[in-house]
Amino acid sequence: GVLWSPLWRLRLELTALERELLKTWSLRRLHFIQHNGASSFVYPLRVSRLQHTLGVLALVAHFCPDDKALRAAALLHDVGHYPFCHSAELVPGVDHHEMTRQRVAGELIAPILKAHGLDPESLLALMDGDPPNPLRTHNGLLHLDHLDSWVRQAQAAGYDEVPAYELFSRLCLEGNNVAADQAAAEYLVRLVRQGNERHYAEGDIGPATALAHALSLALERGHLASKEFADATDEALLARLTTAGDRQIAELVALLRQEPWRIVARKVAPDLDDGAVDAPTSGQRSRTDPILVRLNGLYDAVPLLAGKGMPITEVSATAQAEMARVQELVGIYAVTWT
Repeated sequence: GVLWSPLWRLRLELTALERELLKTWSLRRLHFIQHNGASSFVYPLRVSRLQHTLGVLALVAHFCPDDKALRAAALLHDVGHYPFCHSAELVPGVDHHEMTRQRVAGELIAPILKAHGLDPESLLALMDGDPPNPLRTHNGLLHLDHLDSWVRQAQAAGYDEVPAYELFSRLCLEGNNVAADQAAAEYLVRLVRQGNERHYAEGDIGPATALAHALSLALERGHLASKEFADATDEALLARLTTAGDRQIAELVALLRQEPWRIVARKVAPDLDDGAVDAPTSGQRSRTDPILVRLNGLYDAVPLLAGKGMPITEVSATAQAEMARVQELVGIYAVTWT
């Protein structure tokens, strides 16, 4: 009944509701989903979506120990993720937010919440930042969900300069957002920049595009049902694709597992207006056609400067320069493989 967060070195006693939710497959499944998506084919990063979820719960419970609803929202905020997380969202129609809504309001989780006096729709609103709360805001400032993600990713990849538990001692909440002294705030902005750069690196864009191509083929050709896709774990999905009896799909899975360095991704243009990319559909693509991917989904929220009530980018030229580098990542990327 006690949760220990090794990243943050926080210990908390789980409520009866949290213990019950953690026994559901909806949450257990996240133990078998890679937080960093298809980049796990390239980078030796092994962070599960459940590890991140428990880290967010630990942070929320630390700052808001008596907020039963917000703690439950923290625990459930990612239950809608598909296999390989955000990489799967390159497949048209895939939206983990919508799947989260379905699962929280569904027959497995909703009865548990109601039995403990919580309304599923109210929790979903909290996950969407309505009203703004420490788990989620939409004001361009850092909240607890992204705080855990950036720091956890930095530790896993080895570019963390400050142990998370030491950094944590310099953080606080001001309103609903993360605040820190100037040096710690600038460090967090650097982690935001480095994390975005990894998301836009060839080792992420390339495998994610190849995986999405394989998934689109499997869905179009009837080898994979939408519900089966949404409910699978990473390995279950790969096994399903491999055994589908489709040579092209099996070759793509083998490429991802055995020779991901053959996948090349290059930025070919800055971001343009919607409709500017006319990439071939998966069924039309020949072996030599590039797949064009528009990437403009930055995670660019920044912390507050503690005691000043303003974003660190308003007072720090260093932070401003870091975030300017993040904006340069947006654009059209061409992905090919041999």
